[in-house]
Amino acid sequence: KFKNPQKLSSQRWFSTSNAIALNKMKRMCRRIKGRRITVNDCMLACAALAVRDALLAAGEDPGRMKVIVPVSLRGKKNTRRDVVHTDNRVTGLFMSLDLREGDPVKQLMKINKEMNALKRPPDVYL
Repeated sequence: KFKNPQKLSSQRWFSTSNAIALNKMKRMCRRIKGRRITVNDCMLACAALAVRDALLAAGEDPGRMKVIVPVSLRGKKNTRRDVVHTDNRVTGLFMSLDLREGDPVKQLMKINKEMNALKRPPDVYL
């Protein structure tokens, strides 16, 4: 749920929510068996459901919302703890969140499927 929403302009709002501990988020991700669910997937699902609830509470019809999702480019081989990385190896993926889904697990599965498809390299490079 959003706390203390503030209107910044006719089309922009700012709000905060309750914090979720990272270890709790990781436990939620591991509860889905047979899928590689990321913390980003869980955060996107939480955000989509919160925006959906806010739109419904305002009498608006939830549709789709375009978002930019940060994605690390480091990979597993570059995560050694003894090496200090000072550069930024992050990019953003554009995706369209479907806010019409109200079931948290179904929303998470849809987001996970779409994010995995976006991260997959194309079959043919031009």
